[in-house]
Amino acid sequence: MEAHIRQLAVELAPAGITANAILAGITDSAALRQIPGYENILETARQRNPSRRLTLPEDVARTIAALCHPATYWLTGNVLQVDVRRKYRRMIA
Repeated sequence: MEAHIRQLAVELAPAGITANAILAGITDSAALRQIPGYENILETARQRNPSRRLTLPEDVARTIAALCHPATYWLTGNVLQVDVRRKYRRMIA
């Protein structure tokens, strides 16, 4: 994904368009709750997250809204991780 978003950013930059992706990880959503055994997935994710909370759809939406702000025009070609657990997995596993 990282290589694709960087290439897209390069291609769109001359037109003044930014391109970023969001990597949300395990998000507490209606879709997740359709997976058999989702309770274990949620609890494991909660335990592995340093803040002991899950990523919510609202967390992802706020990230998208922030990227739409004109002040972030220089932010392009990035994969933003909304789920802190991914970044610190080795430290907290």
